[in-house]
Amino acid sequence: MARRSPDGESRLVFVPDGGITDTAAPTAAELNAGTVIDITPYAVEWDFPESGQTLDTADMSSSFNKQDIGTYGGDSGSVTIFRESVDADDDAFDALPRGTRGYFVERMFGGADEEFAAADLVSLFPGAVQARPAASSRQRNTSLRTTVQWAMTAEPTHKVAVVAGS
Repeated sequence: MARRSPDGESRLVFVPDGGITDTAAPTAAELNAGTVIDITPYAVEWDFPESGQTLDTADMSSSFNKQDIGTYGGDSGSVTIFRESVDADDDAFDALPRGTRGYFVERMFGGADEEFAAADLVSLFPGAVQARPAASSRQRNTSLRTTVQWAMTAEPTHKVAVVAGS
C-alpha cells in the first residue's frame, strides 16, 4: 500500500460553465483548454465536504437510539488562495467572482504541473461561487489570501477517467 502526501502531486483547476460536455467522460482537451484556470499554484488548501444526515428510526421496543442513513451533500466547498500583489498575476481571484459557475476538477496524484491525460482519475465538483471576499484575513507576517466559498449545485463525481479526444 502506498500512502503519500498530495503536496506537489495534486492539481486543482477551474473549468468555466460549458467547458465540459460529458461529466462522465471529460476529455484531456477540455481539462487543458486555454479557458481553464490552474488554481494549484495559488492554492493554500481546498475542501469539498460531503457530509450526511441521519434518520431517527428509534422505537419503543428498545432503549437503543437507532439511526439510518438519510440525505447527504449540500455543504459548501472552499478553496483558499493567495492574493497576488501584482494585479496582472491575480488570475485565480479574477476568475472566480461571485456567481461564476463551472467545475472544480481535482486530480489527487499525477503531478501538480502535469497536464491532464487520458486515464487520469479526477473528481468533479459542479457549482457556483457563493462568496469571494477581497481577503479572508490580514495578519502580520502572513501572505494575503482569501477563501472562495463554493456552492455545489449537483452531486460531485469521483474517480472519473479522463478520456482522449477533443
